[in-house]
Amino acid sequence: MRAPRALWLTGMGVVVLVFAIWRRPGPARHIIGELTPQAALERLHTLPIYYWSYRTRLDVRHIGPMAQDFYARFGVGDNPRLIYTVDALGVLYAAIQALAEQLDAQARQIDRLGTCSHAGAASGTGGMGEQVPTV
Repeated sequence: MRAPRALWLTGMGVVVLVFAIWRRPGPARHIIGELTPQAALERLHTLPIYYWSYRTRLDVRHIGPMAQDFYARFGVGDNPRLIYTVDALGVLYAAIQALAEQLDAQARQIDRLGTCSHAGAASGTGGMGEQVPTV
């Protein structure tokens, strides 16, 4: 399925082409490797994020990484001066997976600590082997 295309000339003489393709996996793609969620999160964590403006529109601010920094960390795309939407989204999806894994691990740890605490309270210890004074 193809998304709508748009081509227009901005007031600054810049041609902008917006084009997106959503495809199912198949012969059009070749899997090269996998970016692990943790690696994506670590690289994204150190990626500088800036407020910036186009030189031709200093009155309009944007926010995001510089393409060269993104390319240096992830090495994707064919031009280190561009960030392709599909690549930015792929990195974000992987980083979100890493954060979800971290939250799951923390929830399991909290559950274990809660279980230890309840078991300790029932046995008269604080869960760490020390006696809890009774009143």
